[in-house]
Amino acid sequence: MADIIAIFLGNLHGGGAEKAGLRLAESLVKAGFKVDLVLGKMEGPYITQIPPGVRVVHFDTRGFFSKILRLKKYLRKNSPKLLFSILTRENVIALLAKLSSRVKTPVFISERCAFSPIFKILKFKHKYLIKPVLRFLYPRADGILAVSNGVADDLSRSLNVPRDKIQVIYNPIPLPEIREKSMQVGAHPWCSFKDRPLILAVGRLTQTKDFLTLIEAFAILTKEIPSRLLILGEGEDREKLERKVLELNLAPEIQLPGFVENPYCYMAQASVLAVSSRCEGLANVLIEAMACGTPVVSTDCPSGPAEVLNGGEFGPLVPIEAPTELAQGILRVLKDPLDKDRLRGRAEIFSQDRIIKQYVELIGAENPAAG
Repeated sequence: MADIIAIFLGNLHGGGAEKAGLRLAESLVKAGFKVDLVLGKMEGPYITQIPPGVRVVHFDTRGFFSKILRLKKYLRKNSPKLLFSILTRENVIALLAKLSSRVKTPVFISERCAFSPIFKILKFKHKYLIKPVLRFLYPRADGILAVSNGVADDLSRSLNVPRDKIQVIYNPIPLPEIREKSMQVGAHPWCSFKDRPLILAVGRLTQTKDFLTLIEAFAILTKEIPSRLLILGEGEDREKLERKVLELNLAPEIQLPGFVENPYCYMAQASVLAVSSRCEGLANVLIEAMACGTPVVSTDCPSGPAEVLNGGEFGPLVPIEAPTELAQGILRVLKDPLDKDRLRGRAEIFSQDRIIKQYVELIGAENPAAG
């Protein structure tokens, strides 16, 4: 019987971390491992994308302490060969569950975003409660994974974790699947309108994605070149963004269609994909857009975009929270877009096949199916 590799997520809401967790699960199954997807709560739009062959274990709770108790029971009963946890809250739960249950299962925690910009916006009481907890727990992990060198460097500085204890493994991106889906029909009607450039953004509608700045940038851009803007995703900032669109009298040119299962057919038809984030781990959406041959522009936020775009070689990098500079970056791309094949070639370094080899090495099994 093959060893169990467990992947722990809070839920399957439509974020980049959840998508990366599903891709990892799919890749490990293909590599011959038995995979348990362990969820705090069985909810979110990505439920429909759970890969075949993955066993789902869900605790049916959102409670912090109840997740710790249920994860302890899971670890004692199933004794997985290794547990990967994804996102900070789940990392803390996983480490507390292991320490209190005294099981031998190695716990590898995965961080997706730089901590320093997050600490800046946290309320005082949260900052001085969370930081000491993380500084105590993270060095006790059996391994720490970061999705970019920028995240790893920031994590080391922010939590006083030795840099050589942090391993960088990029998110696995299924390039052939993305290209196949990019050719499907059924995207928004604006995708077939060629009278104006289509600007696309994809991500959760949250403060860190800073779509308010993108909307302000679009207001500047559209005075220069009449355009349209689609923002795909769902989240707590929806009402704030919709108010801003109305304030700027841009309702005819901006739409927020919500979460879509296949954003790639939108990407393939977009003139440019824009990332306006204050913070990113790796910025998967940039890689996915380049895989579709779509030109990109991004804020030079901590810490993934500069790494993905090789310091601006594959798309402009602009300051965060700077609408004028973001508008200028988009305009530059519209006037002089990069060659599609060159963009697709850059995406290849993040391919699923290449990345999964690093995970298999990490797990340390040459023939997992023969366990």
